[in-house]
Amino acid sequence: MPPPHRVASLTLANTLPRIGDAEGWTARAELVRAQGLAAIADLAMARFFSPGFCVCAPGVVAAAHTTLLATSPEGYVGCCGALRDADLGRTRLDLPTLIVAGTRDVSTTAEAMAEFAATLPDSYFVELDAGHLSNLEQPGPFNAALLSHLEAHDG
Repeated sequence: MPPPHRVASLTLANTLPRIGDAEGWTARAELVRAQGLAAIADLAMARFFSPGFCVCAPGVVAAAHTTLLATSPEGYVGCCGALRDADLGRTRLDLPTLIVAGTRDVSTTAEAMAEFAATLPDSYFVELDAGHLSNLEQPGPFNAALLSHLEAHDG
């Protein structure tokens, strides 16, 4: 972790100190190891994006789908292991923190993220009408919140 004087602020988008459970991440890793990323790609898109966005922006969804399929299966399995084992609930940084949640995110719900934001002393919580990839689904509002946060805290 970098020394505190080197980090002026933090942005957390669609994430929590702990995501999912060990059994789910282990099962997903085993499926990808056995059948490749194609086995989870459609499910991932349904989790990444809200249903309405999938209809309105099929090109963005298709690009994310293509990117996922081009990902190293070994790398993805490693990521599943990292998420399975990660529990950052006790990690605390005393930094101004922007927390961005998607109201349609089924992986890291806006409700859970609001509860998490309430535990941080200097946080600003933003909800966007989006799924898990809120930066892709709502790029304008996402970038506006991020730039405002950076301008206010990173000089």
